[in-house]
Amino acid sequence: MVADGPLPLSHQAWVYALLQEANFDPWESVESAYHRALACSPDTPGQALAVLRLQHITETKRMYWGVIAGALGLNLAVPHALPGLLRWELEAATGLSEQQLARNLEYGGRTFSVAGLLRFSARHSVWHAGQAAQALGAAAAGAAEYGTMAPAPEFLYNT
Repeated sequence: MVADGPLPLSHQAWVYALLQEANFDPWESVESAYHRALACSPDTPGQALAVLRLQHITETKRMYWGVIAGALGLNLAVPHALPGLLRWELEAATGLSEQQLARNLEYGGRTFSVAGLLRFSARHSVWHAGQAAQALGAAAAGAAEYGTMAPAPEFLYNT
């Protein structure tokens, strides 16, 4: 069984939109978390944890692309620095053919299509970007920046 399920008709359009949003959306993306972390001084509470999450994103994106390169028989020069890696990933993914994106590969004991592993990577990256933003108190900053946030539901306060 393929872990990522059926794919849309155009793998290329789908992958481009997904990676564009996950990597570059101004509110909720890896790049957004990266810029928030850089804007903080090293002694800002949560900054060290945010940097660790961003380092993890970089390492896992490089690892996923290594798996993809191996499955497709490609020799890819994956950037080491996160900002360049995000731009490179978008270009590299959109350079893959529909057939390459549909090809199955094994990762972590599961079968994915190449497009499915890219979806997994995007989801994983945004998860950790959210952790980085939370570590920096981005939820509180977001309330001031984007409008008033509703109070949390009562069940969050009662144990």
